[in-house]
Amino acid sequence: MERLKYVIPNLFTALSLMLGFSSIVITIEGFMHGGAAISFLGRSGPHVILASWIIVWCVLLDKLDGFAAKALNATSAFGAQFDSMADLVSFGVAPGILSYGLVHAI
Repeated sequence: MERLKYVIPNLFTALSLMLGFSSIVITIEGFMHGGAAISFLGRSGPHVILASWIIVWCVLLDKLDGFAAKALNATSAFGAQFDSMADLVSFGVAPGILSYGLVHAI
């Protein structure tokens, strides 16, 4: 039971990492197969909106995994590194690809 408490925050982190990768895939697929992402009227394509909402969910999961780790007193070196990797994907790569696609779609 003692080791199980370390799994719970890492599950939130793993979910955030998977959602970050999903946002990347949705963005790339949308720009490759969905045509222009934004029109001159300012209407975004559905893939842009979905990828953006997924990033918002990653923010919520990031807060939740930190809260769970502190509440359960389940901090570890692995958890800190895993969280950093998930943050890099969810808050670095995914928004970067989304921004790049929006800039070059106009």
